[in-house]
Amino acid sequence: MTGVAAIALCAAFTSCSSKDELYNPDVVKGNEAASIVEKYNQAFLKYVGGTIASDQTWGFGGYETAAKTRGGANTEGNIWYKTYERPYNVNLSSAEIDELKALLSPGVETYNTEIFPHENYYVEQIYKGISADDAYDNNGNTAGTVTGSNQMDHLQARDGSKYEHINNFNYGGNNTEMVDQGNGTRYKGITLMKDMSLNGITATNQFGFSESFGTENGKFYNNYLIVQYKGEWYVGFDFEAHKSTATHNNGEQMQVNRNWEFTDWIVRISPAEAKVVDPNDVCIIAEDLTVDDDTDFDFNDVVFTVRYTSNTEADITLYAAGGTLPLTVAGHEVHAEFGYAEVDAVTGKYKMINTGAKANVNGVATKTFSVTGIDKSKRGNDITIKVNKGTAENPNWIELKAKDGEPAAKLCVGTDFATEGKWCAERESIKTRYPLFSEWVLNKPTRVWWK
Repeated sequence: MTGVAAIALCAAFTSCSSKDELYNPDVVKGNEAASIVEKYNQAFLKYVGGTIASDQTWGFGGYETAAKTRGGANTEGNIWYKTYERPYNVNLSSAEIDELKALLSPGVETYNTEIFPHENYYVEQIYKGISADDAYDNNGNTAGTVTGSNQMDHLQARDGSKYEHINNFNYGGNNTEMVDQGNGTRYKGITLMKDMSLNGITATNQFGFSESFGTENGKFYNNYLIVQYKGEWYVGFDFEAHKSTATHNNGEQMQVNRNWEFTDWIVRISPAEAKVVDPNDVCIIAEDLTVDDDTDFDFNDVVFTVRYTSNTEADITLYAAGGTLPLTVAGHEVHAEFGYAEVDAVTGKYKMINTGAKANVNGVATKTFSVTGIDKSKRGNDITIKVNKGTAENPNWIELKAKDGEPAAKLCVGTDFATEGKWCAERESIKTRYPLFSEWVLNKPTRVWWK
């Protein structure tokens, strides 16, 4: 080799300082790793189409707190458990319903004095009245009977200065059914009311119903009474209606007067306690640095949550492993953790797990292991993820990093990204599935982009 050639070869390796280093396997691997990372970085910049925000922390620095949503009904009983403690959901016996009805039947003019002091609560169907109320004309003569519960619709709850329909509560009842995805519990006749402001709430305006018997179809009444029975809260409603167009032979007005028995419709209201979520508990998704001309950046080569058990310890739960290369999280090879430690005899690669890829494996249960010696304040960024870009015989393990303002191979998102299965399918572009992704990368580094 000529001197010029030797100099040229040495120049090709930026860390080369002696002839011996030309053949040092660590130096060679280091340069190969740098080349792989640089190729990935350039592909990522092309993918997002601009300059990364200088203060982009890739989620490891936290996200902005979501603004409080407007109050209203939520009927997604299958996933309530993810955000709130589960409903009380205990049936009353016929004897208990009779005792409750007695509490709600003063029989004399009575007005509610209680305020239910919760902004998030479940409303549960308990009893639909069966008794018929007498209807009278304007001379006080009996003009037939009306079953009040059949004419009571659109149960409502007050949210600050307005009312919100308690969805599915109509015709004196609620027969909808939902199944809890977490434990299979079946809920019947329950609706969650969330973020219901208590501003402006009084003891006589918190609940009400619309009646469908009178001339003013849909007239709203606050005829309710709140009582506590066996440690739980119940609301009973008393039917009332006025009809100017008679349906009897006198041709006179009809009305159903209040009997001060709040048993035409009874519901239970119970607090929906929000689950305490540690803001440092996160989900981490990553790319294994494999790029080509049509790289999709699906960020599903590994998907896992980090839930801290102390300031220096956490439980890692694996949800998906969409990469085919050896990849470790805190030293644990993820395919092996899922129970698929063997590589394909032909391709020498691992199977993709839980990313919807054909001829691979899906529906695999999550796997959890514990890690120690970490710093909770770093929100998982100090949990090392590595991929082997070499071979089994000649490995080249490269760490997947997320440096502020630079192309990242891992991202930090909320735990819901994993628990609700929000990660991308195999070969699904993350910016296509989540249109806010590119804007987040380039301009709004604290914006929640996956909601």
